[in-house]
Amino acid sequence: HFRNNIVMVSGPTRGLGKSFVTVNLAAVMAASGKRVLLIDADLRNGHLHRYFGVGREHGLSNAIAGAMSVQDIVHRGVLENLDFIPTGALPPNRSEFLLPLNFGTLLEAVSVEYDLVLIDPPPILAVADALIIGAHAGAVFILARAGRTTEEEINASVKRLNHAGISPQGVLFNDLSLRLSSYRYQFHREPGVQLGYSK
Repeated sequence: HFRNNIVMVSGPTRGLGKSFVTVNLAAVMAASGKRVLLIDADLRNGHLHRYFGVGREHGLSNAIAGAMSVQDIVHRGVLENLDFIPTGALPPNRSEFLLPLNFGTLLEAVSVEYDLVLIDPPPILAVADALIIGAHAGAVFILARAGRTTEEEINASVKRLNHAGISPQGVLFNDLSLRLSSYRYQFHREPGVQLGYSK
């Protein structure tokens, strides 16, 4: 059992298909009948709004700053059972922007309305944002891309999360060939990390 229904999916670096996987995970969970809220918390380069044909204005950054209420930033019904919060205007001081209590309070307020709150943050190794966001999540998953993400990057991501007091639940593999014999991945299994994959 996780301590809450907030799930964060992040990868070590950019270009791993993290946003694509997160959007599809949200859509699959919503299609199964779960009430899902997807939050684009990448205040540096977030672009999930493009998947749903909405703007980034009036989003997370506006609510954290206290300029808008949570109810005013949620795009309801972007898919059946799926609501969405875009980044809002991208602030200049991104990591510092996530530190105020407003962010944690916002997550607590929305989590009671949904079965699952799914957060898409910046990469783990690039900036501190994912560590700040992950502290609020009941479950954290690292996304790796077959043929691109290295064992060292996964290990470094796990260590960085651990140093922040976060224990990731597992590794999700993107773009993994089902003909596993053609790959020779020997990922070092960190204690407590279950390895899984997504196609």
